[in-house]
Amino acid sequence: MTTNGEFSELLAEIIEREGRSGGWLASRLKIHRATPNRWMSGMSLPRKMETVRRALDVLGVYGPEAQRVLHAYCRQRDAFVTLAENSPHRAPIEPSSTASLEEDGAIPSALDSSPDATVPDITTVPPSADANRDIYEEPMLFVRALQSWLHELLNWEDAPADWEGRVLHVFTKLFNQLTPQRFFVALMALLLWIIAAWLMTPFLQWPLGAAAERFSICLYFAAATLLLPLVIGMAVSPITYSLARPPQKQDHRITTFLKVTGAYVGYNTFAGTLFFMALGWYYLTGHALPATLGGLLIGIPLLFGYVTARRIPLERVRMFQGDLKPHDADLLFLIVMFCFGPFLAGFVYLWHSYLAWRPLGILLVLALLVMLWWQQRPKRTI
Repeated sequence: MTTNGEFSELLAEIIEREGRSGGWLASRLKIHRATPNRWMSGMSLPRKMETVRRALDVLGVYGPEAQRVLHAYCRQRDAFVTLAENSPHRAPIEPSSTASLEEDGAIPSALDSSPDATVPDITTVPPSADANRDIYEEPMLFVRALQSWLHELLNWEDAPADWEGRVLHVFTKLFNQLTPQRFFVALMALLLWIIAAWLMTPFLQWPLGAAAERFSICLYFAAATLLLPLVIGMAVSPITYSLARPPQKQDHRITTFLKVTGAYVGYNTFAGTLFFMALGWYYLTGHALPATLGGLLIGIPLLFGYVTARRIPLERVRMFQGDLKPHDADLLFLIVMFCFGPFLAGFVYLWHSYLAWRPLGILLVLALLVMLWWQQRPKRTI
């Protein structure tokens, strides 16, 4: 990386190196999509240093590299403030001469004439609110991770407005992304999907049948929840991250542990969700979930197992401000999610007669709806 470049040059170099785009950074910072492109072209600067820190956090940049970017931002901002204060008429400054200060893509307000005197060490800056939220603790982070991946893959900001153009845009993007290696990965993913559907779909067909058949179905489900997440966690590559320290020997072991943990959490969370959805379908309709629909839905645990396995190492680097190490709860989550499938399968096998009794199931569904309503009702203030 350039050691003494301008902020715009350093930011553009980081975004290009990470394989991102200005639109992607804007979507993560929740600002106008043209704003990061203006930063990279040198036409404007972020008004607040906190915005720069958030951008570096999103890009996974810490340590000395982040320090260089922050110092470059301060130099370029101070130059603009000095030039603006020395102007006798306070005339607007042309973009070609220097950058303008802007905040989150909005029209710049009055200049802050008291720039920060020093640049804090990035390793002592508290992580952003997004970094503090553990991906295990908020289910919507699964969805946000998937949205980010799809946005990065399809680049919707370049898509036409009409639906025909969007369909052509999707096929074009997917075709351009196709390489021999990715084609092989797609074939392996399809094979994994077929295996998962074969092992898990019978578990969604209620009632499960006689005791001997039920034992095989529960055994297959338990095997799927034990083996498939392990395969996903060992096979996927994590999202690229930058450390605030030199690489160490145990980094590979820690990364593998975090990937496997994320795969078990993502896969088994949604595998359990599918089971309860299939059970609720049986209670409400009196029929088993269609096998074709169940086979298609099996792709959801695979997808979220893949997304979570890739993202957990990056989340840990952000949580510990540039250091790669597991959270204290990661081992507990791994143990719980490893045992979740066999426990659920054993519970279903032993208590199948009660679970398959529809009147009891309908009462449980009604009780759940009442509990949800009770939790959502307006609270009276005293």
